[in-house]
Amino acid sequence: MKLINLLFCLLAITQLHAQQLHGTITDPQNQPRPYVLVVLATDSTYTKDVISTITTESGTYSFQNIKAGQYYLRANFLGLKTYTNKVTLPGELNIIMTDSSSQLNEIVVKSQKPTFQKLTDKFVFNVANSTITAGGTAYDVLTHTPLLIPGTNGNLNIAGFPAGATVYINNRKSLLTGDDLMTYLKGMSADNIISVEVITNPSAKYEAGASGGIINILLKKTEDEGLNGTLTLSDRQNKFNEQRISGLLNYKKRRYAQQFQLTATNSKNFIQLNATTLYPKINETESLNTEVNSTNKDIYAKTAIDYECSSKINIGGAVEYKRNTNKAIQQTLNNIQYPTYTDSLLNHGKEPGNNNILNSNLYFKFNDAKKGRSLDLNADGIIYNNNDNSEFLSYYRNKPSDIFNGYKSNIKQEIHNYSFKADYAQKFIWKTTLEAGGKYTYTETKNPYNFYNLDIPSNEYIFNPGISNYFIYQEKIIAAYLNLQKSFTEKISLKAGVRMESTSTTNIQKITNKNDYTRWLPSAMLNYAINDNHNLSFALKSDFNRPAFWQMNPFMTYTSNKSGVQGNPFIKPTQSIHAELTYVHHQHYIFMASYGKEKNLFQQVVTLIQPDTLIYYWNNYGFSKSLALTSVINKTILKDCWTASMTNALEWRTLHVTANGVASENTYPLYMLNINNNFSNIAHTGIDATVSGSYFNQYAQANMLIKSFGNINIGVSKNFPKPAIKVSLAVDDILYTSYFRFHTLPNDQMINTAVSKSSTRMVRVSLMKKFGNKKMKKFNSNDSGNQQEQNRI
Repeated sequence: MKLINLLFCLLAITQLHAQQLHGTITDPQNQPRPYVLVVLATDSTYTKDVISTITTESGTYSFQNIKAGQYYLRANFLGLKTYTNKVTLPGELNIIMTDSSSQLNEIVVKSQKPTFQKLTDKFVFNVANSTITAGGTAYDVLTHTPLLIPGTNGNLNIAGFPAGATVYINNRKSLLTGDDLMTYLKGMSADNIISVEVITNPSAKYEAGASGGIINILLKKTEDEGLNGTLTLSDRQNKFNEQRISGLLNYKKRRYAQQFQLTATNSKNFIQLNATTLYPKINETESLNTEVNSTNKDIYAKTAIDYECSSKINIGGAVEYKRNTNKAIQQTLNNIQYPTYTDSLLNHGKEPGNNNILNSNLYFKFNDAKKGRSLDLNADGIIYNNNDNSEFLSYYRNKPSDIFNGYKSNIKQEIHNYSFKADYAQKFIWKTTLEAGGKYTYTETKNPYNFYNLDIPSNEYIFNPGISNYFIYQEKIIAAYLNLQKSFTEKISLKAGVRMESTSTTNIQKITNKNDYTRWLPSAMLNYAINDNHNLSFALKSDFNRPAFWQMNPFMTYTSNKSGVQGNPFIKPTQSIHAELTYVHHQHYIFMASYGKEKNLFQQVVTLIQPDTLIYYWNNYGFSKSLALTSVINKTILKDCWTASMTNALEWRTLHVTANGVASENTYPLYMLNINNNFSNIAHTGIDATVSGSYFNQYAQANMLIKSFGNINIGVSKNFPKPAIKVSLAVDDILYTSYFRFHTLPNDQMINTAVSKSSTRMVRVSLMKKFGNKKMKKFNSNDSGNQQEQNRI
């Protein structure tokens, strides 16, 4: 409270009087013009004090916290006549934009197609109503986003970054990582996504742990008066069939707005794994040929409420629930060649399980545009439960009646996370903005694990206390940040800040271990707007990355007779520093050069337990240095018809590994490519299409080298305006090349190679129906809902 009182005292002495401009952009028939780029500047050449925004689906736009006075406004949209006008703030300006045959020089495309833009501190990929979203999932959208390339284990990488990106949804950090996050995103319908933000250098306002950058998924807001929504039916076919139904319902009446989303999915997937391990010291070779078939049933539901108490105050909240029920059946042929004989085994495993996540948020938002100040308060609570049961039996191949080995286990995980966050912003004279805030987070995980060995003579399972365990993890984080943004001239601006995070952890696993540490994380960004067509910026950031909770779980989970996975409660956080130089030319061409250093890297390290058991053990394994060159080209090839974007990244990563018998230092060149082509109204048929692809040549991870992989995808869609129906057809991974091959780095203990294939090639057919009232309401902007990151997990 002392900090808040101090800030309000500063308000009383400030001389700044900030104002706002808002309005609606429509066509001559009074229909909204969504996704129009609106630019505001203090000169007619649009080179001084330039700020921009994009109209919503309802055609509304707003500029807030702007100093009163005269400005020049420009609205651009491909296929429409450019609108320009001189305006005086504060005020309201409604615009009618008519068709035009002239081509614009901005990075904007038709409202039915996505566009990629470079804003001051982030890249924005606008995907609403595109072929990508129709009947797709949030994960589909991310794999098509420029600058993003999917990696292994569900990770998403920003080109030029060695670490995986951190995913936010409406500025709230995701609880999940890895495969769990990928499953979650595949269960979320893409129909409600309006844009994806790619933030390569997050400021001090963002939580620690984003050394690989941030991907922020922004969802649509309820802007239309009355009741409206969409219903989407989708069917996917790969080796098996998947059915999905998704509904979105919006209601708004004056100050009250509510949104409800429900998605149900029934799917079946498979994984094929072929692995070979050579143990040179004991002259032994083991090969595994595995196929896993799994069934998944997902239910996802979310409701969000917003109430406008006044022109300055909004209150509201959201509740989100997801349940996944799954069952996996594993069949493995395991050949073990010893120096004098060979064992041939048939392994059978089954693993039924389920997980639930309940996520809630309450918020209070105060925004005084006249005085240039805002205060956001958020309280969050998350409850996550996971329950996995597994049973494994191994038989002699030549004697199926004889059991070689058997066990069963029960793994439970319960996570409770609670947090409170406050963010305050204030504009002062001399073009200075102050941001300050703090957050308190408490997390507790409980992880009981029961393991049973099969007693072959009696055919009964015997409890094994040596492997069974009960792991409890508790974490408290107190964080505070301060950002200061200053415009020194009309062309040069600086944003600098520092974040402090104090962490206290307790591990309870037979014995209790406590660890307390504090990290100070400075960051800075210098921007030089050379002119309207050239922009240069430099950013520097220090960060650290905590391991996920499940990575610290010490349980040994066996996947075969001689392999397993184990977490580590004593993993040290990774510390990193990242520097980035960015040049933007005409908004069509973006070039970035970046340098990064990381120490205390952690990952699954293939570990040998003598004489011939492999454990994928989470551990700190070394440090790295990386240099990356990245380019983004986003152009309109044929006006009103064809737009294309291409991301190229070339990285040299020097990886120093000292873990589990491997001691090496090598530099690995890495090339990443992502291409998106968007076609609209092909041959005047009203059909839109997308052709995309990505390629990843190789990269090193711990003591493994991941070999090249990629994919090619196509999609077509057609709108039928009168019945308000959209039909789409998409084919993903046409050539079936998006699978993973890897091998261990050279060492004298073991050589492990593997190829893993899954259900990446598929055909998707979807039908989306819009319904409801589309009566427009004048927009009184209070766009504070997408300004917070409310969860750190």
